[in-house]
Amino acid sequence: MSLDCGKMTKNAQHYAREKDGLCNTGVDQPQDRVTGNCGWSDLYISQGSSSGQAVVQESAFSYLGPIWKADYGVYVANFSTGGGTDLGGTQYTWPFYWSNYDNLYTGMGSVTATLSGSATLV
Repeated sequence: MSLDCGKMTKNAQHYAREKDGLCNTGVDQPQDRVTGNCGWSDLYISQGSSSGQAVVQESAFSYLGPIWKADYGVYVANFSTGGGTDLGGTQYTWPFYWSNYDNLYTGMGSVTATLSGSATLV
């Protein structure tokens, strides 16, 4: 059984961090890279081409071998409007570095995103 923090509301993630130390290192890390024992992953949000548009970039790098398959989930939430969007999927790749861009309409406001997933190495 696992906890999918990427599909939780910000309040639920905060509770999980404070109560049980789950859902990351306990610190919100906007526009950041998180390093683990076999590589790193990062998540960045930038302004899209028009008002209310966002570009979300997800990426990962493996120190141990090529990434054969990337399974990822992203939840994007607009706290100003209360709206949210699920993104993600499975991509087959071969290099040590994987990256994906999602362009979406979020509406104007305070927007955040969370990344979850796994990578299968060769």
